[in-house]
Amino acid sequence: MPKTQKALVYAVRKGRKPGLYHSWDDCAKQVHRYPSAQFKGFRTVEEARHYLHDIDTTSSDARPTSASSPTSIFIETATNAAAKLPWAEPRRKRVADVSEDSDRTALAADGRTKQRRTDTLTNMSVVLHGNDALEGDQSDNLKALSEKIKSPDEIIVYTDGSSHGNGKRGSIAGYGVYWADPLYHRQNVAARLPGPVQTNNRAELTAILIAIRTLPDPSRPLHIYTDSRYAIQAINKWIVQWRANNWKTSTKKDVENRDLFEAIQDAINACRYRPVLTYVRGHAGHYGNVMADKLANEGAASGT
Repeated sequence: MPKTQKALVYAVRKGRKPGLYHSWDDCAKQVHRYPSAQFKGFRTVEEARHYLHDIDTTSSDARPTSASSPTSIFIETATNAAAKLPWAEPRRKRVADVSEDSDRTALAADGRTKQRRTDTLTNMSVVLHGNDALEGDQSDNLKALSEKIKSPDEIIVYTDGSSHGNGKRGSIAGYGVYWADPLYHRQNVAARLPGPVQTNNRAELTAILIAIRTLPDPSRPLHIYTDSRYAIQAINKWIVQWRANNWKTSTKKDVENRDLFEAIQDAINACRYRPVLTYVRGHAGHYGNVMADKLANEGAASGT
């Protein structure tokens, strides 16, 4: 029988103190006799992050476990100053609690209310505990992980855009910004997209811009979850080439939404830590994305 490979990091999604642990003993302290404890084991940070955010993973490394058996486990959670938009300050609808009724409905997926769900999203920051020695590659990987998490716990935000009749005459767009930490729910935004061009892409980009500019705590890194591959590719990759080509595409056409990309780049440059953009599949039941989508649709329906 092949020997089971020891987990590099143990993760607790629901327990006394959600977080990452590299010792089973430390992990067990958080889940032993804790009602409905949730924890899993992985050998990579990426798989753990997916587990934490309910992003589907087909990895065979991820296995549920009980509080009494130390098999492979792991987890993490997520994660500037306000400024005017390129065109004009939009009329914002501040959503204090993003509808408590919606929260309660979405959090009852397993047949009972899980009010701690958003708290879990808040506390998913990486925390290493204990001094257990790891051997070989595990020791090197742990050292790299430790270096990676020296910065403060990240703040997580979900953004989304919506355009009713996208691409057609008379389309109406809105955007939503949903902060995972309940402490920042008063900064959630549902707003109508300003300007004459009411496309979904502009709404997605505007949501990201607003999230960066209104980061509640500029001393902490920002982690943005969006279902727009276009926005991620453009901000992380294409924008560099566009600037070098005087804002022309590879086919020599003018770059669409240039004003927003320039504003986003300026906002990023003003951040202490460069914001991280991560793709989350839209309309797949991921709680933060569902709430951001709800806000975006409310924004589009809010009128002028």
